Amino acid sequence: MKRLLFSLLYWTGLTRLQTWHTRQQVKILCFHSITLGPNPETDQYKLHLPADCFRSQLKHLVQIYKVISLSEYIRIQRAGAPLPDNAVILTFDDGFRNFQTVAAPILVEYNLTATVFIITAKTAAGVSGQTQQQWQPDDDKEHLTWAQAKSLANSEQFEIGSHTHTHQRLTQLTSAEARQEMMVSLTAITAEIGESPLPLSYPHGEMSANIRMIAEELGHSCALSSELGGNGADADLFALRRIVIASDDNLPTFAARVAGVTWGLHRLSTRLFGAGRIPSPVDACPE
Repeated sequence: MKRLLFSLLYWTGLTRLQTWHTRQQVKILCFHSITLGPNPETDQYKLHLPADCFRSQLKHLVQIYKVISLSEYIRIQRAGAPLPDNAVILTFDDGFRNFQTVAAPILVEYNLTATVFIITAKTAAGVSGQTQQQWQPDDDKEHLTWAQAKSLANSEQFEIGSHTHTHQRLTQLTSAEARQEMMVSLTAITAEIGESPLPLSYPHGEMSANIRMIAEELGHSCALSSELGGNGADADLFALRRIVIASDDNLPTFAARVAGVTWGLHRLSTRLFGAGRIPSPVDACPE
């Protein structure tokens, strides 16, 4: 039913109208895995987006939106400068190896930038000598190595961020444990790659006022949640909203998400029925 609604909005031009309405909101998109393989039946969290779908989504973005880097947005926001209309930021959680073998080459083709948030315990477990550039099925479940992450960071087209050390739900830890999760990851990325300050993606998108405070105290440049919506000029840099893209999003659904149709419907539903936040793939992701 939702696909039918989004298709109707897309083909009648109403999605483009919503794009204009939300043009001053910066949309941060959250992807996970881009694959050349068949969409696996076991993809219950809808993480593995087929490469051809990803390519069509990027084509849609370059036709309508201005893709900027996360660091550029932070600079603009901190300087109090005007944000560009229709700005979109691309982010990838978990640091799957297929970012290097599938997503990055497509992004280079479109001359687009992105930030990859790595889980440092998974990165440390990678095979240090892994240098293959062609996609293999294992790339959809294995993670980038330090050498691969550094290579991406050195390209100047991609940025590396922290997704904590072991991807535990920070809101379920003590303050000391949450701080340790963030600190170990920060230290490892700084030592291995040298990037600083680093953005943070909260595991499962979950945060609290206390977790937010720790993230800022540790010196992160910003922190991203999975709260649905866009980010205005006055957005809290340590509680940035994102739009999670699922593997079964066709083009009209993707366009509706980026335009703000989905979070508009969610807010309307909340006002009318008191519904909770719409679950997203990142909520249940076991990585």
